Amino acid sequence: MKKIISILTCLLFLTSCGGNSGQITKTDDRVVKKWDTILVDYVGKLEDGTIFDTSIKEFAKQTKNYSEQREYKPLEFTVWEGKMIPWFDKGVEWMKIWEKKTLKIIPSEGYGEKTVKTTTSKKYFDKMLKETIPAESFQDYIEKEVPKSALSNYLSWQELKEWAKLNLGNDIVATIKKVNWDQATVSMENKTNNPFFWKKLKVWLEWEYSWNKIKITAMGADESTKESTVTVEMENTQNPFYGKELKAGLEWKDKNGKPIKIISIEGDNVVLEMENTHELAWKTLIFDVELKNIKTGSGTENKVSTETTGK
Repeated sequence: MKKIISILTCLLFLTSCGGNSGQITKTDDRVVKKWDTILVDYVGKLEDGTIFDTSIKEFAKQTKNYSEQREYKPLEFTVWEGKMIPWFDKGVEWMKIWEKKTLKIIPSEGYGEKTVKTTTSKKYFDKMLKETIPAESFQDYIEKEVPKSALSNYLSWQELKEWAKLNLGNDIVATIKKVNWDQATVSMENKTNNPFFWKKLKVWLEWEYSWNKIKITAMGADESTKESTVTVEMENTQNPFYGKELKAGLEWKDKNGKPIKIISIEGDNVVLEMENTHELAWKTLIFDVELKNIKTGSGTENKVSTETTGK
C-alpha cells in the first residue's frame, strides 16, 4: 500500500520525484547568462512614446509598420552572439524568467550618432579609376541557380518549366534552363552590370556607363589563376570631390545630396564623416522587455562557451 501511495504521489508531484513536466513555473530561478538562447517579448519606443517595433500584436497595431502577414511572437536570440544591439544583450543578462525590465539605449550604443566616420582608400577619389576585372564579368548572359520559390512573383507553379521566359523589369529577360525539385537554373541578360553588353571586347573599346565614360585599356590573364582579365579605365565623376584637391576640412555633397566631409588624410586612406541615414540613428531607444524563457545554456556546464573552446 505504501508503494502505491508513493507512486501516486510521484505522479501528482513530478517535480518532487525528480520528473520534469516541461512547464515554466513562476518559481523558475534560472537567470540569463552569456551564450544562452532566450525568448523575450519587447516593445521598442522612442523617448516621445512612439513605438517603432514590437513582438506583441496589440502594440504593433499602433505602429506605422504594422503587418497582418507578420507573426507576432517572442523574439528568440542567443545572448552576445552579435545579432542584437550590444546594449540589448547586456541589458537582458541576469534577468529571470517572467522578469520585466526597461532598457534605455543611448544613440552611441544603439544605431549611432547623427554622423558616422568611415575610412576609404584614396584611390577611389582619383580623377580616373583603373581596375582589372575577370573577363567573365562582361559575359552577355549569366547563369544562376535559385530557389523555385524566388520565381513565384514572375511565374505560377504550372508555368515554371524549362525555357519559360521571365520579365525581371528594366528591360531584362531571363530564361529558365533547368528545373529540379526545389531549384531552377536561370540564364539572364547581363545588361545592368555590363557596360559592354552585346559588344565584342577589345582594347580601346569605349562606352558610357552610369554617366561615366569607361574604356578597355588592356586584356590579359591573371598570373595565379590563368583566368582571362580585362583592365578598364573610367572617369570618376561619381567622386563627390571630383575636380577638387583633397584636404582635411573639405566638404561637399554625395550623389544623393547628403553632406560629406574629409576629416583627415592618413597615408593612402581618407577618413570621411557623413550623415548616418539609419532611421533610428541619433535617437535614444527604450525597450520594455519581458523574459519568457531560457531555451538553452543558462550558464550551466552543458553549454561550453566559445571562449573556452576557442572556436
